[in-house]
Amino acid sequence: MSASVAGATKKKRLTHVDCMRGMACILMFQGHAYDSWLGGPARFSAVARWSHFASTLAATSFLFLTGFSLALSAESMARRGAAPGAVVSAAVRRGAQILLFALVFRGQEFLWRT
Repeated sequence: MSASVAGATKKKRLTHVDCMRGMACILMFQGHAYDSWLGGPARFSAVARWSHFASTLAATSFLFLTGFSLALSAESMARRGAAPGAVVSAAVRRGAQILLFALVFRGQEFLWRT
């Protein structure tokens, strides 16, 4: 296999989408940290309110970017000649994996609080 063929088969990442998703994650972590670690009057400060507002925007933008990435992935698979069933199967498999991770993290949080 030549170097040009190997380079052509390498996956291309959209760096700006990854950066926006990373920034959304950082804002979500920051919002959760403020929510978990602040108590009393500090919970009602202007900084805490802005933190909560930013974390709600981060969650919605992260979900939007996740859907956008899924659409790009499905389009890429279809362009490479994958059958429609394979595209749907890959999307469902990835969604199930993310759901499983979410349930594990929530279960862990539940166990820590009890």
